[in-house]
This record gives sequence, C-alpha cells and structure tokens, in this order.
Amino acid sequence: MMKDLLGIGKGAEKLLDVVSRAIGVLYRPYSIRREADAEAYSLRVLEKAKAEAESERTMLMAKANIESQIFVTEVETTLKERAKARREYEELIKQKNLESVVLHGLLNCPEDVSDNPLDSDWLRQFFKHAEEVSSDQMQQLWGKILAGEVEKPGTYSVRALDTLKKITQTEAIAFQRACSLSSQFPNGGNIFIINGYVQNPTSVFSTLITLAHNTDMQEILLHEFGLPLTEIMSLQRADILHRDTLFYGEYGKDSQINIVNNGIDIKITFIPRFKKIQIRTYIFTQVGKELSQLIPPSPNKNYLRNLKSSFSKVAKCDLSYDLS
Repeated sequence: MMKDLLGIGKGAEKLLDVVSRAIGVLYRPYSIRREADAEAYSLRVLEKAKAEAESERTMLMAKANIESQIFVTEVETTLKERAKARREYEELIKQKNLESVVLHGLLNCPEDVSDNPLDSDWLRQFFKHAEEVSSDQMQQLWGKILAGEVEKPGTYSVRALDTLKKITQTEAIAFQRACSLSSQFPNGGNIFIINGYVQNPTSVFSTLITLAHNTDMQEILLHEFGLPLTEIMSLQRADILHRDTLFYGEYGKDSQINIVNNGIDIKITFIPRFKKIQIRTYIFTQVGKELSQLIPPSPNKNYLRNLKSSFSKVAKCDLSYDLS
C-alpha cells in the first residue's frame, strides 16, 4: 500500500483514476504521484489535510448557518433561501461520505491490480449508494468493496451493493457472526454453516420422518455461538442466507471430506458403523458469498469444539488448529 501512495505501484493510481472519471477531477492530482518525489508528495499531503480541515470548517459553518436561519432569524429568510441552505448542507455531507469511502478504498487497495476497466453502470450505482453511508464502520466496508472491484472487476455485483445498502447495523453484526461460523470446501464453491447431521437416511421421505421425530439427528445449536434463529431469519430475508436448511451429500463408511473454516483446515473421516450421513447446513446466497469477502477470518473456537464433539459419534475430526 505504501508503494502505491508513493507512486510505485498501480493499485491506488487506478483507484484514484476511476474515482476521477466517475465523479469529477477532484482526485486527479493524486494519480500522477509516480512523477513526484517524496518531498513533493509530503507537501501535497499537508495541503490535503488543510483542504479537509477547510471542508470540515465549511460544513460546520453551513450547519451553523442553517440553524441560525431556521431557529434564530427564520422570519428574516425566505423559504427559498432556507431550502438552498439545506441542499448545500446535504451535498457537503454526501461529499464528505464519498471522500471517506475513497480513503478507506485507498487503505485497502493492493499494489497489483487488474488492467480491466470497471463497469460504468456499476460505478454509478456504487457512488450513488456510497454518498449516503455515514457511519465509519460501513464506510470501511464500502471502501473495501471499491478496492476489491479495482483489484478484480466483477468481484461484487450490483445486487450485492443493493443488499449492503439495505442491511441494518444489527444485520451487519449478525452477518459477521455467521461468517465466523462458516466453512467452505478447499476448491471453493458454496459457503455454508454446518448445524448438524442426520444418520442413516434411506430416502427423502425417511429423512423428513427423521427430522419430524428428532431421531438419529444431531443438531448444533447456533444460538449458543451468537447466531439465534431470529438473526438467521433476518439474514435470510436480507438475501444473505438461503431460506431453507439444506443437506450436503450422503457420506458412507470410511468416506472423507475436507473443509476450511476461517483459515482452519478440517478433515472429517466417517467411521464404518453407519451407512449414510447427511450434513445439515445453512448456505450463503451468491450475494452473501460476495459480501463475506469483506469480513476478515475470525474462527469461533467454541463452535469448532462443538462441531468436533457433535461429529465424534460418527466420524473423526482432525483440525489444523489447537483449540485448547
């Protein structure tokens, strides 16, 4: 990242060029850092800090101006003047939000990025949403999305942008917890949360009977690890998790599966005692899978201990991580 800021790498240069073309020439001077030396760059940093301070001061003055017009001298101003002051203040807020998102994008932009251009419609939707994001935590996520799309265009769909814009702070926290419980096969594919298994199912009908009577079924209670059913349902409504509990395969004796949970390799080897095992899962949607890339790996040790214990009756679980 530092190489980019000094003009050596191309990641930040591409990001700033993208921003310049999408919303104006405000950031264009930063895209020519490669031609300047470190001293000149330091001067520009100082000037930028001054400009930001001036922008903040202007915003505060605008806010004070609005308050004075509305609450102090309302009788002395026209409706048109108050509307103009309100619009100016709203635009300042949007500009501040955009610049914060771009800054977080720069902080997360890798040195090596694809030469492929970003889709113009995608950029239009991105900045339309980003200017409305005011919390620093959400601005960080939007900055990561911008950096990820600069690195590899097509990483995040417009649908993922729409979903992220709509989710609440509570849903965002639930999503982080869901990611901490999630696993994936080493070769990629779906992301899922294992919440139990069924023993010896012989047909779809018998599986339903098994579930109905709660026999030969082992359930992992996700609410014990910060993900209650209410939050699962909320993530399902947000199009982050599929709405149904799904089953993964039928595993017979001596069969083996390998999964990765937040960077931890897990090998499950089924013992000969049982004919078939079906693993129960909540599966991330495509949108959920895209957005999960924003969340740093953070394994839940208690969940992994429970996973290992739950499968101990039917399989041997080996982890590449010491849970003690």
